[in-house]
Amino acid sequence: MPTILRERDLPGPMSLSRLSASGTIRTLDDLCSGYWSEHAATLYGRAAIVQRIIPHSTVACALTAMWVWMGGEFPRTIDVLSRSHFRMRHHGHRIRALTRKVTPHHLVTLGALRVTDPTRTACDVASLTHTSPQTDDVADSIVDLMDTYDFTPDDCVRMLNENPCMSTVPRTRAFFGYVRRSYEARRPKVAP
Repeated sequence: MPTILRERDLPGPMSLSRLSASGTIRTLDDLCSGYWSEHAATLYGRAAIVQRIIPHSTVACALTAMWVWMGGEFPRTIDVLSRSHFRMRHHGHRIRALTRKVTPHHLVTLGALRVTDPTRTACDVASLTHTSPQTDDVADSIVDLMDTYDFTPDDCVRMLNENPCMSTVPRTRAFFGYVRRSYEARRPKVAP
């Protein structure tokens, strides 16, 4: 069973739209390709899906890595670590190449996919965040990631301090102050 299903792989043009309508397939682009909903339900399934979508010799990061770790709705852009510039869309999604300085111990291999670890992923997502109405949603998603993979806002700030020359560090550090409030709000109150 292919990880990514294209319309040309099916017997008729209505097949992909019918599979999508039934929830069996989640489409990626205008009903021309999609992935199996069943695969997206597991960590390794999501890793296999992303590995088939991202360009060769790149590492999934930021919002794409967040999707691999947590699932949910597939991101609008495909975020990768690369020094290349990608003009073509992959499965209807723009490729956003980030040139982050990432040490090998912040990378994980899931199946055939290389992806940033959860802590690095949280830092990358926070560095993309600007003050907007979606700030609460992004902060909640980062706190969900922290709860699932057992790390804290302090771990992220330490990682940011390893790269103080990155231009987004001050804004990202400030955003983690906002994340910390959401993180601490979820913690049980301890009586003095």
